This record gives sequence, structure tokens and C-alpha cells, in this order.
Amino acid sequence: MEVSPTLISNVTEAVIDEVRQWQTRPLEPVYPIVYVDCLVINVRENQRVINKALYLIMKGPTYWVPQEVGEEWTVAKIILRVYSLPLH
Repeated sequence: MEVSPTLISNVTEAVIDEVRQWQTRPLEPVYPIVYVDCLVINVRENQRVINKALYLIMKGPTYWVPQEVGEEWTVAKIILRVYSLPLH
């Protein structure tokens, strides 16, 4: 897809006022960020090697790693747990 310089200028001109308003808006004191990652590891259990998920979840400056991740820890439950952590 080719874009002409005229099209770029027209689009820029159409949105420049909104962009400037956004750039000068008052900032919130905190913008929470949630980072979720999962590492699948091999674990020996009952003389078998099985895959288990190891979740790492960070919210702002806090993080939480479940000690035992199994069927009782669904991703939804883990995310709910993380959202209940306070921001420090």
C-alpha cells in the first residue's frame, strides 16, 4: 500500500488538535500495568514427567508467583488474585 505525502498531511491536519489536547492533558498519579507470563516446565510426578505451567504475574511494582500451580489455579483465578494486590 502506498501513501502519498498529501494524504499524510491531510490526516495529520485532521487530528492535530486532538493530539495536542491529549499531549497536554493532566496525568494520573499511577497507571497500573499488569504483565503476565507463563513458562511450561517438565516436572517428575508419580514416576512420570509431565508438563506444568509456572505463572509469573507482575502488577505495578508488585509481583506474585503461585507456590503450587495445578488444576485448582486457573488463569482467571490467578489474574483475580493479582488484581486484588495493592499497588505499593
